[in-house]
Amino acid sequence: MVRRILTFASIITPLLILPATAFAETLQSELLAMGAEDQAILKDNSKSQAEQEAVFQAHTARLKALVKANGWPHLSLVGAEASQAAWLLVQHADTDRSWQREALEQMEALADYAAMAADYMCKPPK
Repeated sequence: MVRRILTFASIITPLLILPATAFAETLQSELLAMGAEDQAILKDNSKSQAEQEAVFQAHTARLKALVKANGWPHLSLVGAEASQAAWLLVQHADTDRSWQREALEQMEALADYAAMAADYMCKPPK
């Protein structure tokens, strides 16, 4: 319980000092663009596994930086579609299982407070 409260505080605190509207719109746009690119490269049969993985790794690095600086992009900040795009990007971070687990913990903490849809979450293999 204490860990969840501390995790929730560490996720929410950075959001309290940001200019909400402009930041949220920028973040939302970036997440939606990465999510669309993620899905497009999966559907593009001309792309090799290495090309797909390069896109996934770039998205992972960018999402990690965003989350580190601002906390998890939750529903009330970026909306359902962008929040789901962030979750999708985490799913394709297969080369970074520790990041997947960390993201899951943050999503679980937010789901406890209805700031994250619980049905977005999946647990990576151990």
